[in-house]
Amino acid sequence: MTSKIVKRSTDVEEYDGVPNHYLTRKLDNKQRKVDKHAEKYLSSFMSKDEAEQQVTTVAGEAQPFLPCVLGGETGASRHFDNTCDPQSNEEIVAFFTACVKWCVEKDKTMLLVLACHGSNSKENYKLQFEGDAKLVVPSSAISEGVRSARKKYPSFKCVGLIEACYANYFDVSCFDASITGGNGISRPNVLQDPLLQCMQEEEFTLGDIFVKMSEKFALLQLFDCGDDNVANFTSAKINGNYRFKN
Repeated sequence: MTSKIVKRSTDVEEYDGVPNHYLTRKLDNKQRKVDKHAEKYLSSFMSKDEAEQQVTTVAGEAQPFLPCVLGGETGASRHFDNTCDPQSNEEIVAFFTACVKWCVEKDKTMLLVLACHGSNSKENYKLQFEGDAKLVVPSSAISEGVRSARKKYPSFKCVGLIEACYANYFDVSCFDASITGGNGISRPNVLQDPLLQCMQEEEFTLGDIFVKMSEKFALLQLFDCGDDNVANFTSAKINGNYRFKN
């Protein structure tokens, strides 16, 4: 005769009187759930081959550049000379204006990195920066700032790296070229680390950064970040290409 073990009012399992059988089924069910989540997690990352397929060839000479990072002072950002963890709109304007001025005077392309949080709202995409202020700004303010600088200085060039959640919602039409990290939850340094690696070379392209980002994804696949942090890096995009030189 079998008995029933009631775990919850809606969750009943047959117990055949053999503890090992019951525990084995429990473990098998748990493993199936883990495997299902692992499959979903691993499928959320773009492969190196998929990244290379998006990269187009780039003509012309390599250009000198200035990396400018708007984001936290932690993580990879501490390895860049020009960084700002803004606590006010005025700080963003001052930092961006100084970077534009330097680029124009030195004939350098601005490589603008946005390393912050992003909102899940395509129609009203907002960025939040760290620090005590928890400053929130509409992404349109950044893109309009780039457009204004290009209008004021026709020679000014700007390439964007958007390292934020739901980065594909950012309007990248203001840039000469760009990389956005995808439609889902992001991870810290998914673009900053590849950029730092590429900066060790005499010359590199935006496409090189994009491919190295996919290599970063391969490392992230080794870790299970849980159901609440499901990414969608398969939707990462490179828009155009650009050649840089140190």
